[in-house]
Amino acid sequence: MTPLKTILRVVLPLLLFVGCCIVPAMPEFFADQQRNKQQECRQVLSEVLARYLSLDGGVPLKELAAAVPGARRRPYTYVLGDGVTVPPLKDAPAEAERARQLAHVQQLAQPGLRGTQLTVACVGNTDDDEQLDVLSISSADRFGWGDSKVAAGEPYLHESDFNRDPGQVVRFEATDGG
Repeated sequence: MTPLKTILRVVLPLLLFVGCCIVPAMPEFFADQQRNKQQECRQVLSEVLARYLSLDGGVPLKELAAAVPGARRRPYTYVLGDGVTVPPLKDAPAEAERARQLAHVQQLAQPGLRGTQLTVACVGNTDDDEQLDVLSISSADRFGWGDSKVAAGEPYLHESDFNRDPGQVVRFEATDGG
């Protein structure tokens, strides 16, 4: 038997076996990556709202934007309202895409300060398709899709960049990372 035939006889079945084991797990791996990004967005939104509430609403939005943690600002733009945004640390979208994202988040989440009630949102395209992630959190009760009630302080998923139904209150398992 020639060395080439031996290699094909041994390596090819091994590659097929490995491929059959890995390929079915790939969609769940990518979904986990997306969920981790949404988890990060939810945490940052919660931190910004907690800071606002701890100061009894007596802080300008620009100062509140400074409270957005720098290490975890990927790949979302955080929108506080009145033109105050915090862009991603890297891979910021081009100007046209940024304008599309900001208009979209304004339409869905309506971020900003209304009296003493603050709604903060994040928007991002985590996989370079047309679909966006849009999450928000508010200091007041509000309504979501289908007039479902969203409690104050609950992150809400307006639109998802992967296969999760929009219009959900987003609850995540607690993590050690905060």
